[in-house]
Amino acid sequence: MRNLIGFMLTALLGLGLLGQGAQAQVAVAPIEGATTRFTTPNPAAMQWGAPSRVGIYQENGTQKDKDLVTGKVSAIVAKTKETGAGGRYVHDRFALAGQSASYSWNSGDPNPDTRTDQDTDVAASLAVGNNVALGIGQQSTAVKIEKFNPGGNQKFNYDFTWQNIGASLAVTPFLYLGYVQQNEVQKFTDPANAANNTKYKRTNTTWGVGFRSAGKGGKVMAHVEYYATTTPNYTDTATSQAVLDTKESSANVVAEVVVNNILAGYKGTTITQPLQVTDTESTITLGWSPDHGLALSVYQTTGKNHDALNQKDVNRQSSGLALAMLF
Repeated sequence: MRNLIGFMLTALLGLGLLGQGAQAQVAVAPIEGATTRFTTPNPAAMQWGAPSRVGIYQENGTQKDKDLVTGKVSAIVAKTKETGAGGRYVHDRFALAGQSASYSWNSGDPNPDTRTDQDTDVAASLAVGNNVALGIGQQSTAVKIEKFNPGGNQKFNYDFTWQNIGASLAVTPFLYLGYVQQNEVQKFTDPANAANNTKYKRTNTTWGVGFRSAGKGGKVMAHVEYYATTTPNYTDTATSQAVLDTKESSANVVAEVVVNNILAGYKGTTITQPLQVTDTESTITLGWSPDHGLALSVYQTTGKNHDALNQKDVNRQSSGLALAMLF
């Protein structure tokens, strides 16, 4: 059963976890006004994230599988939907943010497999002098999976908690460095058999370097950032032993430019997972992003989970709309 749990966890991570963010940053907050992320993985980066805002978003997507041996691409095997709302208040000396979101995955069969996520995220930052920001935050995601079985559906639950402590340094008015340590706890619950329940933990680290210009009032603004995350194997809290084949590493590139309040953005992510699995994702964003008032973003995301060992790709595609009021 432990092998089954590990397999399900790898598959779960391959589909992505809700709330990780299309424009989430580590060194400095993004320019984008209407966003899917009101907090940031490094909560300290929020301190450079004026103006304040409240907003909502919705994203709809599909999943297709590809057999790499035959080259055959399946019809749509699953549909996804994500909705969320939140806000961020930015003061000269501190910032506060929070959001909630829900995600659903449905295989669409007459007797479908389903997955639902519920996410809550809060964060705070504090300016120390004019060039340093410190931040703390917590994200909690409850994942419920139900797999069809003629003899009775199987139900499993995952509960993830990430506690983030970070710092951001404004080296110059344009150059920023960020670092965050993340304490992660993952609980697995099998309602049918409590003997299968597990609790894992690990500590992840992320660093980033970013450039962001400071133009306002319709002037040209730009933001470019690179950040990388190292995620070790989980440790089983019951045995203090490492859970093999659960470590990951990721590299992320972000680019944004605003000309006369018109925003164009790109984010690319590559995640190296266990057992010869690589997950890649890219998001293109277009929007209206003024200094204050109504902001709007539309975005298109494509992703692929490449399983070289089993010769299979899981291809994801989604599009979304975000609205926000900036003040």
